[in-house]
Amino acid sequence: MTDILGGVQQIRVRHYEFDKAGAWSERDLDSVRKQVSGASWSRIFNMKDQSETVEVYVQAQGANLGGALILAGEEREFTVVHIQGTMTLAEMKELIDTKAAFNLGGLDILGAMRQSSK
Repeated sequence: MTDILGGVQQIRVRHYEFDKAGAWSERDLDSVRKQVSGASWSRIFNMKDQSETVEVYVQAQGANLGGALILAGEEREFTVVHIQGTMTLAEMKELIDTKAAFNLGGLDILGAMRQSSK
């Protein structure tokens, strides 16, 4: 795992839980989305259904990824993961394949990504 994360400088995770459904809305995330709307950022995954949303953005840095942002939410909780640093696409795939602890607060982010890519 250390080899995979060698170029990663920082990983920030923010998890929010709310007492009732509907405490947050898609509009609440617009300021976060604006931060990754530059030319070097691309949304590579977007899954929304009635009770769940997952978005994944990556920052291109030559042939590598320079960063990633994962937004994942359900009716009563929301998680934001920001990865800063470089990683090759092969390293990202290896990280996903390791099934590392990406079940953040009960949100199986990578599982949702795998399901929608089938």
